[in-house]
Amino acid sequence: MVPILFRAGPLAVSTHEFFIGIGVAVAAVVFVSEARRRDELDDRMLWILVGTLIGGAVFAKLSTAWRYIQADPDPSLIGLWLHGGRSILGGLAGAYLGAELTKRAVGYRLSTGDLFAPAVAAGMAIGRVGCFLTEQVGTATTLPWGISVGSTVASRIPMCPGCEAGTAMHPSFLYEIAFHAAMFVMLWRRRDRWEV
Repeated sequence: MVPILFRAGPLAVSTHEFFIGIGVAVAAVVFVSEARRRDELDDRMLWILVGTLIGGAVFAKLSTAWRYIQADPDPSLIGLWLHGGRSILGGLAGAYLGAELTKRAVGYRLSTGDLFAPAVAAGMAIGRVGCFLTEQVGTATTLPWGISVGSTVASRIPMCPGCEAGTAMHPSFLYEIAFHAAMFVMLWRRRDRWEV
């Protein structure tokens, strides 16, 4: 596991946060470039993007708030934001809600899903690299590409009771990265066929 990607003086850059940030930035660039290519980029579309990002960030945090509240003896909103977990499913649900509410607020009636789909796939492929480098891998496997885990990691994996050092685990995040990258390529190549 690589919790710190690099240090810049006193600043320690978290691997997980770095790759999530890069993933969000790439997703925004893909969305904007596709909207521009279709000649649909205007102030409303930029507000929709902002609403989507805010909705995703807020709901990613809120969807795991119960864990933080349960674990912290003195929970606070600032503590939740700084120390609470995140959920990709909560983030996706919040992003959808943020997009729909912002579309209503700015009076945009057309579908934007075909603009967001390749952007989300690209962003998730990159963001999951941070998960792979910092979070537990999948369940035990005998397949030759399993990743061996050290004794400290094996002892913390709740799905693998009795796992010992050297236990091979599925590289589940690598599977997901490959899936999202393939989906991005497929969606990007076929984007002209699915325009509405």
